[in-house]
Amino acid sequence: MERPLSAIESSLALAPERRARLKRRAALASVFTAAGLLVVKVVAAALTGSLAVLSEAANSGLDVVSSSIAAVLIKLSDEPADAEHPYGHGKLESLSGLIQSAIILVTAGSILTLATRRFLSGTLPSQPDAGMVVMLLSMAVSLGISRYLEQQARRTSSPALAADAVHFRMDLLTGLAALLALAGVRLTGHTWPDALGALIIVMYIVFQVWGVARRAVMDLIDTALPQQFQAEVDSIISQFVQDHHPDTQEWHRVRTRRAGSQIMMDLHLLMQPDLPVSQAHALSDRLVAQLKARFPGAHVLIHLEPADHHHGASGRPG
Repeated sequence: MERPLSAIESSLALAPERRARLKRRAALASVFTAAGLLVVKVVAAALTGSLAVLSEAANSGLDVVSSSIAAVLIKLSDEPADAEHPYGHGKLESLSGLIQSAIILVTAGSILTLATRRFLSGTLPSQPDAGMVVMLLSMAVSLGISRYLEQQARRTSSPALAADAVHFRMDLLTGLAALLALAGVRLTGHTWPDALGALIIVMYIVFQVWGVARRAVMDLIDTALPQQFQAEVDSIISQFVQDHHPDTQEWHRVRTRRAGSQIMMDLHLLMQPDLPVSQAHALSDRLVAQLKARFPGAHVLIHLEPADHHHGASGRPG
């Protein structure tokens, strides 16, 4: 039977070093693709004078900036913990998603202003056919890179790569809006299809940015991982306690969170009061090993308590 945590498990099944390499490779592919699309769209916007194409060029410029930020922060987030950052740098990756969201909103506001001016001025774009060809080519590229980034974001559980994938998926749909806008100008001889296409692009951008920003904020404020994940962790601990009873008796305060693509968990494990410290520590290490075997790369911290200091068993966070 297929487990419900495929995305998280896929990430944790990777060794940390391999996960870091995959993230960096995908981030660089995103930067170079966005830069290539930007050059092509700027040339097309200059040739056609189309606001919809210009909006697409601005969108690609946004992709270059945000992908570059993501690439830098992904590299920094994988740096090991140090004296000033004892919990590591994983949240830099979540911060990347939030920064990208802010950049998206600023760009959307600029496009909306230009669309309003174009509608009021009535200026027609020239050479709409050339612009349509460019949009078709850019849509094909955006489709390919977005699928690649989505795949890598799932494999590595990276919020920064997920944000990049959203950008290129936006490019696919906004490119379609620009294509239809140019076709509308060609068929009607009026400027309103161009302005309307730009407006549709802006509305879609704002809609998509919500999901990216929400994921980043949830990670930054240490939101617990999904209930299915918590249940999986509880199941492993419960079996361990049963297997090692009476030395291990209860557990409580199971907490999980994410820092970028890193999974963190901690819990309190109640031990037989007269159990030697060395034996209690060995049992704790064994549970950590079992959790890490199930979720490779996870950071696990166990606090040991004597059972007679806690009343009422609980296998749930509390």
